[in-house]
Amino acid sequence: HTPMPVIVVTERDPQGAPVLAEGEEVCHTQVDTDLYRQGLHEGIGTLYITSARVLWLARDDGAKGYAIDYPTISLHAVLRDTTGFGRPCIYCQLSSVETVGNDTTEPEEVMELHLAPLATESLDEIFHHMSACSALHPDPSADADQELLTDEEFMGQQEERLTNMLQSALAVEEEAGEEEGEEEFEDVEEDEGNPM
Repeated sequence: HTPMPVIVVTERDPQGAPVLAEGEEVCHTQVDTDLYRQGLHEGIGTLYITSARVLWLARDDGAKGYAIDYPTISLHAVLRDTTGFGRPCIYCQLSSVETVGNDTTEPEEVMELHLAPLATESLDEIFHHMSACSALHPDPSADADQELLTDEEFMGQQEERLTNMLQSALAVEEEAGEEEGEEEFEDVEEDEGNPM
C-alpha cells in the first residue's frame, strides 16, 4: 500500500469551509493563496493549517481541493529568494512511503509544492503553525532513540542533514551561485520526529 502525498478533497461545508474530522481544529486560515504542484499552477484559493493536515480549497472551483497529511511532509521552509521560484512562498517537499506488511521502505515518490499567499507578510505565521502542528504528528519511521537527544543535539543533527541537502542542491545548480543558494531557505523545518 502506497499512501499518496496529496489527497484530493471535494467536500466542503455550506459556508465553503473544509469538512473537518472529529477533533480536528483549524489553527490558521490564509485566503488568496496560490498553489503550485510540481511547478504547475493549480489555482488560487484558501489555505487551512489544521491540527491534522494542510488543506487548500480552490476559490473558483467548489469541487477542487487538496490535503496533505503531516507525516508525508518531509521538509517545509520559507522561501524568500525569488531567483528560483519567482515569488516568496512556503516550499514543501512531500514523499510517499511504500509499506509492505510491517516493513517500511524508502520513499518512492517525491513531490514539490509551493504555497504562495498574496499577503507575503504571513509566511512566517504560516510556517510557525505548520511547524507546531507537524510536531504533533512525528514520522512513525523516525528513530525512537532521537527522543533521548537533548534539544541542542537534535538541532545539530537536523542542521547537518539540512546542510548536506542544500549542498547537494547547489551542486546541481552551480550556475545559480553558492551565495544565492545558501540564502534561498531562511527558515527550514525538518519534519522527521520533531520535539515539541
